[in-house]
Amino acid sequence: TEKGNSSNGFEDFVSASKAVMPAVVHIKTLFKNSPSGFNNNFGQPYDTQSGIPAMASGSGVIISVDGYIATNNHVVEDASEIEVILPDKRQFSAELIGRDPNTDLALLKIKAGGLPTVKLVNSDIVQVGKWVLAVGFPFSLNTKGTGGVICAKAR
Repeated sequence: TEKGNSSNGFEDFVSASKAVMPAVVHIKTLFKNSPSGFNNNFGQPYDTQSGIPAMASGSGVIISVDGYIATNNHVVEDASEIEVILPDKRQFSAELIGRDPNTDLALLKIKAGGLPTVKLVNSDIVQVGKWVLAVGFPFSLNTKGTGGVICAKAR
């Protein structure tokens, strides 16, 4: 079989999970100055009258050993504070380096070094029908993974 495939033709999700899960992070965001009625990432309205800041969360991946993290723009958009929690439970305040609402991507930076990373590859080689692993770090629990199949590709 090809390297990375099991005898039944499916990618080896165990090896893939072990390779990427150390670099998948949990991101917590705080929204202090959002307009009344504006919804957070979970569709819940912000409570501006009580003065209690709204919170949301999402996942990201470490893409460089010196602390750059890729995430979705909707996770950090309009956040007044961003916190990153690593799988080993270390916590860091993150700086928003840049974001692109059109592609729903954002780049964060934490002050840390020697971090595990996820290897980025050229998405042009992705093919419809290919098995993939989606990994996230939801709700401060632990990293979770699920398998799926590429069903469409942007041209």
